[in-house]
Amino acid sequence: MRDAESWLAGEHELVEMHRRGLKQWVHPTDRDRREKAGSMTFDELADWYVDTHRKPDGTALRGAARRNLRTDVGHLKDVFGGMTVKQITPDVISKWYFGEHEEGEWVFPRMYQRLKAITDVLADHLGDIDMEDGRDDPHVAADGSVQCGCLLEFDGITAWRAHLAQAILEALSRISS
Repeated sequence: MRDAESWLAGEHELVEMHRRGLKQWVHPTDRDRREKAGSMTFDELADWYVDTHRKPDGTALRGAARRNLRTDVGHLKDVFGGMTVKQITPDVISKWYFGEHEEGEWVFPRMYQRLKAITDVLADHLGDIDMEDGRDDPHVAADGSVQCGCLLEFDGITAWRAHLAQAILEALSRISS
């Protein structure tokens, strides 16, 4: 019972801070998702990306396109694999970008294009998970609607997830195969 009372008191404090304009209140489910997203490894993100990546028309990749994607992402996993998403900072990316590239001069640019496409979309739609300012962070309203980091609103989490997936696919489709 004490745990529930303690949790409720903490939530009350967060709501009061929100009411006073000191801090954006975020639904506990969203706070939990952000915490999990911050602890997600690049390996997990990359595997999800490969498993869910589709052509612009929505069909699955096959043959050489799928092999190229796995190869490109595999090279990125070799570099960033065990790191959490939070650990992949601009400094880490810069060291990789300007470092040695054993995979060859033809592979590296595509690896960078794929990494940039994914991180740009995540930043645009998820906001900065380390910031507590509430700006550009997804927000779930009391009625269940979701406001994306890009400021579009959706009827629910499923529609927002579809929007996020579509945004990633559109960004990646701009990279030639």
